[in-house]
Amino acid sequence: MAIRTAVTITTINPFMNLIANAAGKTKRAETKRTPIVGIITEIAKPTGRWKYLILWFIKSKERRYSEIKAFLGDIPQCSHTKQLRELETDGLINRKIYREVTPRIEYSLTTKGEEFIPIIDLMEEFGRKFGEQVD
Repeated sequence: MAIRTAVTITTINPFMNLIANAAGKTKRAETKRTPIVGIITEIAKPTGRWKYLILWFIKSKERRYSEIKAFLGDIPQCSHTKQLRELETDGLINRKIYREVTPRIEYSLTTKGEEFIPIIDLMEEFGRKFGEQVD
């Protein structure tokens, strides 16, 4: 006999409450899963100042931690590590650790990350087209 547990998400952020309600993760029985859940959930995942750039940079090949750090410039190490860990938790990148005398870590896209790349490419195209315009 399985026991069902109700999941309640309590947060100050109303955006996350919207996600929880749309996903049906509240106690209210009348909450139903809506088509907008996919959009809201995916918008909420790769938030962070550097995540889109990291994904764009590793789209063509595996990159070492130091290469990503050099590409991003003057980003604090704690922010850099946090962004990479969150992308890994979200299932967008893989982290591979090579057990060598000087440890080497390489990052690559997962299948989910590869499917996200066309969106980043569209963002890049949009930025090139309209980025310099000021109304």
